[in-house]
Amino acid sequence: MKKILYLTDLAYQAKGRNYCEEDIYITARLKDRYDVALCHPKCSEGFEKDADLIVFRNTGGVSGFKECYDSFVHRVKENGLNTFNTFNGKADMRGKQYLLELTRQNYPVIPTIDTIDDFSILPDDCCACLNDIYRMTNFTSPTKKHPQQ
Repeated sequence: MKKILYLTDLAYQAKGRNYCEEDIYITARLKDRYDVALCHPKCSEGFEKDADLIVFRNTGGVSGFKECYDSFVHRVKENGLNTFNTFNGKADMRGKQYLLELTRQNYPVIPTIDTIDDFSILPDDCCACLNDIYRMTNFTSPTKKHPQQ
């Protein structure tokens, strides 16, 4: 029987979706036709060479384990591992860094920062909303104030 290594994070919490249920459902269907091993990408190296196919899914942002992810992608290329995913994309498969870069370059994307020091680069409407949240939660707002305050 062919072997599938299914890489996921069953503990990943996402707003509005229960990713682990998706993965449990998918792997339950796959197990009828394939030997399926399910693990977190951080633990995959010891299983990779035994798999006929590797599926990388629902791990959340890879920025939380970037070194591990980069090492995995390198092994995929170096060892010619057969994967369902191509790993040549830019977006979520590689984390949210692209949003940070595009925000800094003033592209029309979801405004994204990764440090409070960059608060001032957010558009005024984002700042107004964040200032309202800070006010409601009794936190002190960062450096940029909305003009109505």
